[in-house]
Order: sequence, then C-alpha cells, then structure tokens
Amino acid sequence: MTTILETAFQTLKTCEMTSSQYDFSSKWCGKSRSYLSWVKASRAKPSVHSLTTLLFRINAEIRELEVSPDPHFREITDYDSQKLAEIRKLVTTELERQCLLA
Repeated sequence: MTTILETAFQTLKTCEMTSSQYDFSSKWCGKSRSYLSWVKASRAKPSVHSLTTLLFRINAEIRELEVSPDPHFREITDYDSQKLAEIRKLVTTELERQCLLA
C-alpha cells in the first residue's frame, strides 16, 4: 500500500521539486532524513506534524508559482501547480481524518 507521503514524494520528484527521499523528509516534512524510509518500512501512519509541515510547504510553493510563474514555460508552471493542488487535497483529507479520529 502506498502512503500519502510516498505519493507526495513521487509527485514532487516528477515535478523536480525534490531530489531524494532524504531531501523530501527534511525539507518537505520537517523530519529527519530517514523519515520517509522509516514510514515505508514500518508501515506507520505519517505524523500530523509531518503532514502539516508538508501542507504548509505545498501552500508556500503554490503561492510562489502564482507570484513568479516561469514566463518561458507557463505550461510547466501550470502542470506543477495542478500537481501540488492534488497533493494538497490528499494531505488535507488525511489530516482531517487523523484529527477527527484522535
């Protein structure tokens, strides 16, 4: 089963916004470099902290793309914005689920 973090990582890697699981874990989730590896290996649920940090980072990236789109590659900016919005929806849904079950 693929976790939401794995989906987010693969999407961000495809959009060239992260280069490795280490980068994703620390920059996007605010956790140690091995966090994504640990979540995958232990089949653990992502923490509320990591999901919240990921959501804030995604929102910041979407704002940055809106403010400073690449004028030469607008279709890439639009694609990246769409993919980030998809991840944001998944992360928000998971956060709501975890917080309502707590």
